[in-house]
Amino acid sequence: MYKTILLHIGRPPTWRRGMRAAADLAKEHEAHLIGLASTGYAVLQNSAAGAGAFGLYPPIGYDQFRSEARQRLQEYEQAAAGYAFGSVESRVIDDAAEYALALQSRYCDLVLVAGGATTEASPLLPGRLAGYLALHATRPVLQVATRAEPRLDGTVVIGWNGGAEASRAMAAALPLLRRAARVQIAVFNPDQGPHLHGDEPGADVARYLARHCSNVAVINENTSADPGEALLDLARSSGAGLIVAGAYGHSRFREWILGSTTACLLDQDEVAVLMTH
Repeated sequence: MYKTILLHIGRPPTWRRGMRAAADLAKEHEAHLIGLASTGYAVLQNSAAGAGAFGLYPPIGYDQFRSEARQRLQEYEQAAAGYAFGSVESRVIDDAAEYALALQSRYCDLVLVAGGATTEASPLLPGRLAGYLALHATRPVLQVATRAEPRLDGTVVIGWNGGAEASRAMAAALPLLRRAARVQIAVFNPDQGPHLHGDEPGADVARYLARHCSNVAVINENTSADPGEALLDLARSSGAGLIVAGAYGHSRFREWILGSTTACLLDQDEVAVLMTH
């Protein structure tokens, strides 16, 4: 069960989509929900110190950033009051969002962010917030789509390649899989890694999941498409609201050359994605 859920309260109002999913989960699991807003204070302080080395001291309104973060949390608390679930907490952290969430993930069961959220430590080169957290957080990361209503209790698609990352993601998603109406285990091109699947690809993991949830099916498919695109196509055709997959299962060099399934899944904003490394 998810007894402590950490929700990123970002600057764009897209966090409200995440709020609905977090509130539904908190109500179901009788969980404690923590809303975290970052000010970026430490990043600004480091930037100002670097500029000071050249005799430049740009004016920075620290109070303004803290006030803005508190305003977001007030809106979060007002939104939370509209849901009937357990305890709610607000936290302001004077750091970049990715660092604050990675640190606080040690004390929760699930980290929830909205699709499209980006890192803050390098404003000129923002990255995927969920991607950073999948690598550095100690708990699973759920990226909620902002272009569609959250549907976490319908059909769930699991991207299964037999790797350790996929296994950990599946185990982390068990509270969601138990409530799913249907679970589809997608095994693409199993002949490319027969030592990871056994004689009957997907059979062992299906038997394992069947002890936790009902209506489990295995889909074996040979495809020339990118695994991420293949998972998204399956999710769309089956009406799935959630994809579960391991994050960064290959070396970063290989992913840079051949493309990253993780990046493909996190760059879209139609289906929720649960990941862990």
